[in-house]
Amino acid sequence: MMFTNKTCTAIQGKVNAELGAKYMNTRDIQARMPVVYDFFEKCISSPEVLQEVVFANDILGVPPVKTFLLLFQKVSNGTKNFSTSEAQQIGALWGFVFRFCLGYQKAEKPVRLNNLFGIKSATLFVKTGTSQHIKNWSADYFPECVREKLSYEDVARVTDTEIIEAVNV
Repeated sequence: MMFTNKTCTAIQGKVNAELGAKYMNTRDIQARMPVVYDFFEKCISSPEVLQEVVFANDILGVPPVKTFLLLFQKVSNGTKNFSTSEAQQIGALWGFVFRFCLGYQKAEKPVRLNNLFGIKSATLFVKTGTSQHIKNWSADYFPECVREKLSYEDVARVTDTEIIEAVNV
């Protein structure tokens, strides 16, 4: 799945129009967490960043929330712990994008995050009707910035730091 500015604009429009109706707890997220929401908007409006978030989910088994938080940590230099309510709202943002914009399903088990920003776990998403095994993906699926830095054999062993270094926010 490759993203363009047009697809990102469509995703952003759908988030702005429908998010609050699907997830009531996000209705005033822009007012309660403006820095986080602004960064989320930047992520979903950038084809490159959105591609990296999807790549991390699909290939590396890294939930979108974790990728987002690692990127947020890099740009904010923050160590804030989010409340349970705030963590649920961040999860709802990415859950909406993956489920209602990209057509994914929730995985059965949450992935542990070891209290990253105070968040204990996050959801990994599975594309409807696909297998999530790395060998089923063609080399074209891998984002260019990752292909340049990692060999195909190394992709399964990518660390969080390498994910961040591969993404240009």
